[in-house]
Amino acid sequence: MNSITAILQLMNTSGIGAKRLSRLLKRLQNESYPVEDFVMTSTKELIERYEFSESMAASLKEVDSELEQLSDKFWEHEIKVITQQDNLYPSVLSNILGEDSPPVLFIKGDLKILECRAVGFCGSRKASEKGCELVRDSASYLARQGVNIVSGYANGVDLAAHIGALSAGGVTTLVLPLGILNYSLKTSFSELTSDDNTLIISEFSPRLGWAVHNAMQRNLTICGLSRALVLVESALKGGTFEAGKAALKFDRPLFVLEYQTQPCKEGNEYFLKRGAFALTENGDLGPSLNKIFDVINSEDLRSKQQSLFE
Repeated sequence: MNSITAILQLMNTSGIGAKRLSRLLKRLQNESYPVEDFVMTSTKELIERYEFSESMAASLKEVDSELEQLSDKFWEHEIKVITQQDNLYPSVLSNILGEDSPPVLFIKGDLKILECRAVGFCGSRKASEKGCELVRDSASYLARQGVNIVSGYANGVDLAAHIGALSAGGVTTLVLPLGILNYSLKTSFSELTSDDNTLIISEFSPRLGWAVHNAMQRNLTICGLSRALVLVESALKGGTFEAGKAALKFDRPLFVLEYQTQPCKEGNEYFLKRGAFALTENGDLGPSLNKIFDVINSEDLRSKQQSLFE
């Protein structure tokens, strides 16, 4: 058994969530205990030394024969498997999210894209045509300035952001709410993307399907990867609203799209009242978008954000 198969086996063990897996992988590193050896350890040691329950130990021992085959699929699709203990793991995630950072990432594309300054976009899958148009324009403007556009690859706002970035010749990062082997290119996206301009990231077991709580977790990762977050057409509940709350929790500068020609959504108003920057649609978003550059170029983002929301 190789290390990738062992990690997959742990991810599929009943009772091992993301935080427990993170702590376990860190402990194994400190003990110089290869993960592929750990999964073969005795049930007694799992229970007595690593505080596994009997059911967790039994689940770990139920080896899924298909997991061995996934390593071949990763190689075939050029997918990298990176844990928090790897040098390639994006340090910004650990620095911003702390214990909420994903223990394992499945990545396809050029990791150098993560070296670019990044701005995240979150918004409704049913956003208005006006909203999606402004998102495309904003993402294009930022991408032309060398900004990595990070979003969740859902319909509506997310897809508009990705397409805006790539149409401008920029780069984008897709943070998936499902397993990377369940990912497929959307028709409107496929002609624009390549391994050089698109990075695909998933923190979930590679065969896992879409679920609401995974989409919520994915939004935290978008916040962690981004120097600022742009929020579009948020209600007072749901994934977009939770993404805005996460931005405040993790001290990410928050920008909210504000229309001149139609009413502001309740969630947008909520965040504007709490100090979020307004990106005002007044015929030219350029001056408003320049505020984003002022923030993401700051050397002390955390102190700046704390002063904004006090």
